[in-house]
Parts: sequence; C-alpha cells; structure tokens
Amino acid sequence: NLKMIQILSHYVGSCGMAGGELLDINSIDHEINLKELATIYKLKTSYLICACVLLGALAANCNGKLTLHNLEKFGIYAGLAFQIHDDIIGIESSAEVLGKPQNADLIKHKPTYPQLIGLTKAKQQEQACLRKAIYYLKKLSLNNSDKLLGICNFVISRTY
Repeated sequence: NLKMIQILSHYVGSCGMAGGELLDINSIDHEINLKELATIYKLKTSYLICACVLLGALAANCNGKLTLHNLEKFGIYAGLAFQIHDDIIGIESSAEVLGKPQNADLIKHKPTYPQLIGLTKAKQQEQACLRKAIYYLKKLSLNNSDKLLGICNFVISRTY
C-alpha cells in the first residue's frame, strides 16, 4: 500500500525518528531550550509510535481522515509522555533497575525535561501529555481501544 510506505518514510526517515536521533546526539554538551527538546522527543519517539499506530490502522482497513488524525495525535502525546517518563525514571530508579547508571543523561551532559524545568514540572508535563493522548484515543470511540490504553498505562507505570 502506497499510503503505508509514505507513512513509514515520513515518520521514520530523516524528517522523523532518524532525524530526531541525530538531533538528540547533537544536543549532548549543548544548551537547548524546552521547545527544542520537545521537538527532539517528538521526532525520535512520538513519530515512531505514530508510524506503528497508523500502520496498524491502515492494515486493519481503518483509513478515515479524522481517525488517522486522532491516532497521530495519540501517538505524538503518548511518545512525549514516554520520553519525559524516561527522563524521570533516569533520576528516580536505581542503577540495578535501569541497567545503566542513575543520572546517566546528566553525566553525559544530555538535556532532559527535569534538567530544564525541574522534576516536579517534568512530572506535570508527563501527566499533561498522557491526558492528551487519552483524550485523542477517546475521541475515536473505538470498540476495542484497550491495547492502546494499555500503552498509556505502561508509559507512566514503568520503572525501567
């Protein structure tokens, strides 16, 4: 399906996940602001989730414009919540649980939400993104959205 190839190349290519990873690597040892960090997270994580969700929808012959739009928004906010939570657990979880040193991003001089706005505000941002993801999911009125809702629950409950 041509639409699936377009989605994959857009969300995973140089203007999506691959580009976000490059920006993420280039942010090490550089001062960036919250908007720039949000863009990095959107590209490297949110767009990967968008691609997965949208490709799944198209594979299930669910191709309504409004449905795909809401699924894209769901993916963007779920990805941002995931990435912000990753920053938070990098501080709060132990090295044994993480499988890497605690505060590894700080040690590598890699910008994070807690570093830029503090841990409390980062947790608030995570919750705001999660609420937006769930909002767009509920707008879909799907009969079986349990698995996508499960992704949201996993995002905020994981410790690694």
